[in-house]
Amino acid sequence: MKCLGLCGLHGAGKTHIAARLRDLGGWTVIDKRLELKRLYESGWFRRNKHEAWEAWYRYTYERFGSGPVMLKMLETVSISTESVVVIDAIYTPEEWKSLQGYAPGSVLAGVWAPQAIRDVRRDEPSEMDARRAHFWHHSGACLMSTVEWVFPGSLPGELLDCFARSSSPMSPIFLKRLCPPSTSEDRGLSVSEIAKSGLLVFRRRGNKTEFLLLHRQKQNDWSFPKGHVEKGEGLLEAGLREVFEEANMRPMVVGRLIDLEYLDGKGRQIRLALFLGYTEEKNDIPNVSSEGEAAEWVPLARVERALSYENLQTYFRTYVKPLFSQKQSGDQIHTDVIFSETEQYKNEARLLTHAFLDGGISSDPVELNRLILKKENRPIKQVSYFLTNHQNVPNAAFWCKEFGSYVINECYLRSWHSKSQVQRFLKEHGVPVFPSEPYLFSSKKHNATWMMKSERHGMKNFISMEASKRSSWDAYFEQKADEKRFTEIKLGYIAGQILTDAKDLHLSSGLISALHRVQEYLGLEIFSTDIFVDKMGTFYIVDVNPAPAFFHNMKARRAFASYIGLIERFYLKQVPFSINEVA
Repeated sequence: MKCLGLCGLHGAGKTHIAARLRDLGGWTVIDKRLELKRLYESGWFRRNKHEAWEAWYRYTYERFGSGPVMLKMLETVSISTESVVVIDAIYTPEEWKSLQGYAPGSVLAGVWAPQAIRDVRRDEPSEMDARRAHFWHHSGACLMSTVEWVFPGSLPGELLDCFARSSSPMSPIFLKRLCPPSTSEDRGLSVSEIAKSGLLVFRRRGNKTEFLLLHRQKQNDWSFPKGHVEKGEGLLEAGLREVFEEANMRPMVVGRLIDLEYLDGKGRQIRLALFLGYTEEKNDIPNVSSEGEAAEWVPLARVERALSYENLQTYFRTYVKPLFSQKQSGDQIHTDVIFSETEQYKNEARLLTHAFLDGGISSDPVELNRLILKKENRPIKQVSYFLTNHQNVPNAAFWCKEFGSYVINECYLRSWHSKSQVQRFLKEHGVPVFPSEPYLFSSKKHNATWMMKSERHGMKNFISMEASKRSSWDAYFEQKADEKRFTEIKLGYIAGQILTDAKDLHLSSGLISALHRVQEYLGLEIFSTDIFVDKMGTFYIVDVNPAPAFFHNMKARRAFASYIGLIERFYLKQVPFSINEVA
């Protein structure tokens, strides 16, 4: 069962949205209040047969809590496991958590309407809104922070019709974009759970899809690359490390699948985080890393039978195989490379669009201030890539997303606003970075200077700090610079793949881990970075650029085009709007 939960203030239009999804797309609507009345009428936990509905409603919520009441309601509703369901409505983080546990892969949407419209619609006192907002932030959690979609309460019928039909039962929502983990949880796991992580890696051979399976000699079993999450690792970081250690492979990461929970042979609770990966590996026999191991590329139709464990077989059949069973619509995908005339990226935008065109993807360079939302004669699949760090990008990215475009690095653009903010965050998560402030280090002895990239990009000269204010850490970098022991390297990162122009460059496991951590904790799908490495292998990340053009690296541009093809296959729905440049 796939669920869409609706939340919003009273009178926002949640019931209207739910009814349109039912009428236009065949969704099953669960009216929470109506189902709770049925529980009341059945006598569930009524203190006496004369107890009024309102008194029963308040008492059950105070006695059990909103989460258990929601779970009880879901258990009593008769719904097919193949149904696509919209729930009207979700009011508390506890209710949302119960829904996620009952129907993994559920999505939460917020419904919004101006106060003037809500005042006309509402049949309850305005104080209800204050109570509802209080529930949203109950127990230190924020319900609205988990919203993935936002609907205006007066959403045009044509666009809602498009959404309803594109999210039909044949469109599983088991694959999610990579987003930073919640700061309120330990990687989304409870303390009692043992964390593992792995990747389901596939490739295309002509018209066939094949998955990488590994055979472990000791256990005599066939499975996907996976293993324990080491102390301090992120889930994605651990999964990418495991697939490299076991199969000597660095795939692109398409998205995160639903976690698999099970008990191991010792009765311990295990939660396995799984990601979907893609590779263009051409070798028919994978190059496994461990002695005594074996690996095979197994056709999609045979994977379920080849897996050794029943829970993996069920998981693959339920959550993975449906992603590959959908027929492609044949609509052309279009990518806008958006630049700003205030920066020198126009030529780079044109080079990048040429790489996309070479990959069979329609693409145009578009100036940021000339974007409009224009209705097309037919649906088109749209991707937006912001090749600019202009201050208006977050606002433009929001509207691109609202009108159906897949915005690359959308999680990052929504959450991060300055490089100093990013550097502080990375340092807190164990990524070696320079200080967030740009200094000029100088040495009277060698008459040498050492500069850092500034907040506004590029190399700048700054007044050196007084000696009394300089830490031993700052002095260490000055000494390294004077001795010319640092080498600067530039790396590109595309959904897990690391690319560089440098020849014979060996990347240490620590550096690779740091790059994966940048991706995982900042929500970056695409980025480039400048790294200083000394002769001992010590490295520091100087700059993280969320808008690289890769104009010096044809291999990276082609990989970028390949990644957009994956976006089209697994994420894009048909919508009647696209982003176009004003003629």
